[in-house]
Amino acid sequence: MSLDEALRGTLRNFSTLFLVLFVVLGPLHLMYGFAFADVLALRELHPSISEFPPSRQVRGVGRAALDQARVWLWVVTVMELILVPLFARLIGHVRATDDRDEVPTAIGAWRSAWTSATTRGPSSRSIRTISGGVVLGIAVGFLTEATLMVIADLVPDNAAFALIALARSVGHSAGGAIALGTMVYAGSRRESREETPGLY
Repeated sequence: MSLDEALRGTLRNFSTLFLVLFVVLGPLHLMYGFAFADVLALRELHPSISEFPPSRQVRGVGRAALDQARVWLWVVTVMELILVPLFARLIGHVRATDDRDEVPTAIGAWRSAWTSATTRGPSSRSIRTISGGVVLGIAVGFLTEATLMVIADLVPDNAAFALIALARSVGHSAGGAIALGTMVYAGSRRESREETPGLY
C-alpha cells in the first residue's frame, strides 16, 4: 500500500485515532505536570538552575527538583513507548471497523482492548510507507507541541503546567495517531483485496 493510501485511511479516522491515544496520554502528562508544577513554572530558568549549588533554590526549586523532574519525564516517555503495542492493537480495531464500512469510535476501540484481532504486521513492500508515516508523525507531533508551548508562555506561571501537559499530550497523540495509523493501514486487508485482480 502506498503512503498516500495509508494516510487517506489514517486521516479519514484521525479524530478517532487521536482520542484513542489522548485518553491515556492526556491524564498521564497532566499528572506529571501537576507533580512538577513548580519546576515547569520556572522552565525559562532551567539552564541557570542546573548550575546552582545543591543548597540554592528559586521559589522552592533547586537542582535536585530539576533533576527529579527530568528523570520522571524520561519515565513518562518510556511508559508511552511501552503502550505503543496496545495503541497499535486499538488502532487495528479502528481499521477493522473501517474495513467493514462501519463507523469506528474510540470507545469501541477501548472496549475491544483485549478481544480485537492482532494487528497485521507490515510487508516488506510497506516499509517505505511506514517510514514515511513515522517521519510525518514525528513532524506533526513536534510542530503541534511547539505551537501549543508558545501559548503556554502567555499564561500565568501557576497555570502553565496544565498547558504544558496539554501541549505534550496533544502533540504526542497527534503524531502517534499519524505514525501508528499509517503503520496499521499499510498492512490492512484492503491492500490485498485491491491488489488481487478478478475480485470485482
